[in-house]
Amino acid sequence: MSYLLYLIILSGYIFSRGFFATGSVSVLLCATLLYILYFLRNGAFRKEFISREQLLVVLCLFSIVVYGGLYQGNSWLVYLSYFLLMLNFILGLLLIGKSTFIPAKRIVIFMLAIALSVRLFMIWSSPDPYIDVYDYLKNGALAFVSGQNPYTVNYARYYQNVIPDYYSYLPGMVYLTLPIVLIFHDPRYTFILAEFLAAYFIFKMTEKSKSSYIYPLLFLANPISPYMIEQSYTEPLILCLLLLFGWLSLKPKNILSAAVFGLVLSTKQYALFLLPLFLKLIGNFRKTIPMIIGVFTTIILIVAPFFFWNPSDFWHDAISLQLTFGPRYEGLTFFSLLYRFGFGYSVYLSLLIICLFLIFIYRRKVNNLAAFFSLSSFVFFALFFFNKWAFMNYYYLISQLFLAGAVLRENEI
Repeated sequence: MSYLLYLIILSGYIFSRGFFATGSVSVLLCATLLYILYFLRNGAFRKEFISREQLLVVLCLFSIVVYGGLYQGNSWLVYLSYFLLMLNFILGLLLIGKSTFIPAKRIVIFMLAIALSVRLFMIWSSPDPYIDVYDYLKNGALAFVSGQNPYTVNYARYYQNVIPDYYSYLPGMVYLTLPIVLIFHDPRYTFILAEFLAAYFIFKMTEKSKSSYIYPLLFLANPISPYMIEQSYTEPLILCLLLLFGWLSLKPKNILSAAVFGLVLSTKQYALFLLPLFLKLIGNFRKTIPMIIGVFTTIILIVAPFFFWNPSDFWHDAISLQLTFGPRYEGLTFFSLLYRFGFGYSVYLSLLIICLFLIFIYRRKVNNLAAFFSLSSFVFFALFFFNKWAFMNYYYLISQLFLAGAVLRENEI
């Protein structure tokens, strides 16, 4: 039931755009139970109830329903995007219907072109989104290239109760967004590139399959992707790097994959929780020590210069703030539901639930990439859903990692 569970997770956040809604939390609570049953390998829960082709059509339909940016305005590009998304839905129907009217390869090319166009139109119709993330990513990279420390500069103030004197990402984000910021002065093109590279990596891992052409389309058909791009959310980049790690892991000389995983750990703080799964996975490579050395060498090379540049500011921005931010009850979490019944966030209850889930997850076997990606999805689900805040970007990563696991499981990778 991999594809069905993916659809359930997706339905839990795309319609509320990652903000609290009772229906969304209810769906994610159901997903919690299904996650557990899925990894217990209960026979009935290992069967597929929806095909990849049917899933693609559903995603194309959902893309029409939820499309729209927060800062687009009344641009003609919005109407053109709606037209392209409706055309995309029709092409999806033709693809699964094995139409002889248009060759399948041509349909795939058309759908890829539409996926790219809709994302570009989102940026062009929303050229200056009023969100702090966009400013941090853009001006943090520009500060670095001008010789300033991104962790010490002040950023534009967007919200009354927030003093924007921090760069909340790890240093890998500076390096990864810098080239695109220098070329386009807009970090969001980085995430479009990341999504298409992610689709390419999943294609390369499954290219021996007769259905390899449809898997990239599934990854690009996430209905909330254009909105993610507009908001400058960085999770497509993390997904891309993890899939690159997966692809490189399949190669005979896979030590480069360790450097990529080290880059992931040097870019987002929460990626650290994937380290136990990584260690269990590389146990199959018989190169455990070189892989571990490769990971931590990469981390040191990326993080150390920024840490020693100004240790106190780095610690404040990248570590301390992440631990001291208060709960966000407008977020899509278990505690946001409890808040509606008069109960606030409890750090002890949160830690207890998360630790129990992590113990369950880390005890699973990680004997292939399918298990690694599926379990990574569950790690982040437990970490965010039962924490003090979680929004659309986190659930995007959760769902896309689970989709990667489902695709690789179907191909026994």
